[in-house]
Amino acid sequence: MAQTLNGTQQGVYEFALTANTEELVTITGAYDSTSEIVVIHHSGTAPIYAKFGDSAVTVKDGRSRIVPIGSITEIGDSTTGGAGTSVLRLISAAAAVVSVARGDE
Repeated sequence: MAQTLNGTQQGVYEFALTANTEELVTITGAYDSTSEIVVIHHSGTAPIYAKFGDSAVTVKDGRSRIVPIGSITEIGDSTTGGAGTSVLRLISAAAAVVSVARGDE
């Protein structure tokens, strides 16, 4: 199921990732590209791989950022520079719980 982080929200919180299934988070409204988007990996048994853009993300994708279990990772959006609409793509080899939020401004 796709998630949306609209211009009035700070984040979308504690949603489930299904193992080996790409999850899309559409981010609308401008955000401070210097503060980036934060991905929080709450629980699971495998890392999450995350990237912005039009092409799918895969497990162990060398073009993605890795989000280790129980960690927080900031991810920059080079596709729009933090303005307009962006799509963050997430995947994990195992089921996981994740949150996506705007960074501190």
